[in-house]
Amino acid sequence: MSEEFDFSNTRPDELRAIIIASTIIDKRNSALLKAAKAAWAQDHDGGDIEDCNFNGMDAGTITLTRGGDGGYAVKDPLAYADCLHDMKEPLAGGRNSWEQRNYPKPEAMTDEFLENLIRAHGGELPPGVEFKPGRPQTVTLRLPRGFVNKAFQADQIANTLKLLEGNNTNEQ
Repeated sequence: MSEEFDFSNTRPDELRAIIIASTIIDKRNSALLKAAKAAWAQDHDGGDIEDCNFNGMDAGTITLTRGGDGGYAVKDPLAYADCLHDMKEPLAGGRNSWEQRNYPKPEAMTDEFLENLIRAHGGELPPGVEFKPGRPQTVTLRLPRGFVNKAFQADQIANTLKLLEGNNTNEQ
């Protein structure tokens, strides 16, 4: 838990309200930020850097990167090698553009086979095998369509922002 916010004495309905209000602001801000950056990029050239101020304070710089043309990269060398082998595509000088290698059969990569193999060898993981932990629990809020905009209407904004105050005990 964050030191900045202590929710230990927060009622469940208040905690749900804080999660909802925070999500509303996060979603609204994401859309606003994306649109503002797109507008700024439209008015600037790649490589532009500008100093920024916010409410009279130095707020750093804003930059538009130059971007690039992109390129190709091999993500799965074994799949690529199979493709090169099937096409019989040679390297310069006529040499093969792929290597011959041992590769596990699909059945040998199943969870059941791996568990049995590891158990049979005293729990030792074979080279190239790793344990991948399961997904942790997550808290997700799905808002109904239009809810974020409603929360930012004049008659609702004070309530929405008040919920973000929570019971912050570290205020000065």
